[in-house]
Parts: sequence; structure tokens; C-alpha cells
Amino acid sequence: MHLKKDNIYPLFKIRTPNYVDFYMEHKKKIDQNGHVWFCRFGKNNMKVQSLTSCEPLLLMKESGKKHGGIYIAEYDRMESFVPLSETSVPSYYKTILHPPSLWFRILSLEKFDFQLLCDCFVGNTSGGDIEKILQSMCPAFFIRCTKEIKI
Repeated sequence: MHLKKDNIYPLFKIRTPNYVDFYMEHKKKIDQNGHVWFCRFGKNNMKVQSLTSCEPLLLMKESGKKHGGIYIAEYDRMESFVPLSETSVPSYYKTILHPPSLWFRILSLEKFDFQLLCDCFVGNTSGGDIEKILQSMCPAFFIRCTKEIKI
């Protein structure tokens, strides 16, 4: 994966049940099926049009994991509906009470270093510090890459 200087990327905060290892659950589906469906549950605060203007990469931060739980994912499709019975949907999604709002078909998922996130990204509109932005109540926001990164 190649993140380009001055490109804009979405960052989603994610919350999974305590008994779920987000990375392993999603990685297992990728290994089995070549992809996994990742869902943004609840109200979506990002317009699909804005997301499609970005490169097909997502950054994700697991809530409650200080200085960790950061992932980067490459996707090839977005959908408004995917059946929970689909084999590429993690089984724990059936236990989530919030309504699904937007689905991404993820082809690859990797862990991403917290310090690299803080050192190489700023808030897109504010230019603000990523560590402070992560403390906000906003569940998703756009961030701008300040350096070329190859993973």
C-alpha cells in the first residue's frame, strides 16, 4: 500500500464487543474468501460522494485501545446493503444492535503504527493534531497525509 503526500483518507473509529478480536475476525475472512465485508454501523456522518473521491483505503481506530488498535484496509466496493448471512461477513455482526449504514468490501487489512499515524497525518479541515482528534466524539473524519508512506 502506498499513501501519498497531501491525499485525503477516511479514518473510522470502531467499537467491537469485548470478546471480539477485530483484526483476527476480519483477517480470517480475508484469508478464507479473498475479502471481508466491513460495516459502519449507526448513523453515517460521511457522504458516499466524499468517500469515493478518496483513494480506496480506510484507516480504522479501535475505541478503548490507547496507542493501538490502528488498522489500514484496502477496499474495492461500497454498498448500502449486504446480507448478514453472506459468508464474508464476520459472524459477530449479527449481535450488533445498531443498524448497518455503509459496507466496504475489504481486500487487505494490516496493522498500522500509532506513532506513524500521529507523525504523518493531520485533520483535513482543521490541520489538527491526530491524537487530539481521536479524543473527539466524532466517529469518523477525513485526515490528510503529510508524507509519502509505503507499507
